[in-house]
Amino acid sequence: MASPNAQGLGYVGAGAAIGSIIPGVGTAVGAGIGAAIGGIAGSIGLGKKAKKSAKKARQVQQEREQNAQNATYLQMIRQARLARSGSLAASTAYGLASSSLATSALSSIGSQSQYSVQYTANDQRLVQLYNRYMKKAGDYAKAAQTTLAAGQLASLAIPLGAGIIGAGMAGGSSAIAATAVGEAGPTLPTSSISTYLSGFGSGVGEYFSSGAATDLLKTWGAASTFMQPIYTGISQYNQI
Repeated sequence: MASPNAQGLGYVGAGAAIGSIIPGVGTAVGAGIGAAIGGIAGSIGLGKKAKKSAKKARQVQQEREQNAQNATYLQMIRQARLARSGSLAASTAYGLASSSLATSALSSIGSQSQYSVQYTANDQRLVQLYNRYMKKAGDYAKAAQTTLAAGQLASLAIPLGAGIIGAGMAGGSSAIAATAVGEAGPTLPTSSISTYLSGFGSGVGEYFSSGAATDLLKTWGAASTFMQPIYTGISQYNQI
């Protein structure tokens, strides 16, 4: 089974993939929107699992507390029985060692010892079970926060990265095309790779200088401000 973090990032990736094919918004923008939505959905899903594990842990703890109360009550009863059996067993000093009185005293002591061993073993099992559920709850809660943050980051990184790569590829292709114009025949010069890389860098520089990246950051900032109450609400919901 995949780890909680892997499950959460899977939601982000699936959201980005679905968003990239939404018509009318563009592949990169749609993927960014889808990643944010996937992060929200994944965070809520993991938050539910965290709450479920925490609930099981609380139930185990309640069972331990109930067992402890029962043990205290039974201990009081057994102490009374032991006191009575001890008093009766004193009769063995008068030659009654083989009587049912002495046998009853020994039986009561054995029963008490057996109960103590069984109770200790059962309580250790409940402690281990409680710790396991609490660890799962903590892992899911942390993964829910990570998933939410990953969705927020991906909603910016995907459109920004796509814009940078697209501008660079366009610049590199333009540089190659411009160089090839002066060449005889279809063969490109041996320095075509360096020419392409130089054009790629120029294209990226033009992308930032044109203000496209700045506009995207402003848009993302406005969207983040709008979504912040939603993210805050989800974070509070995911608390265990």
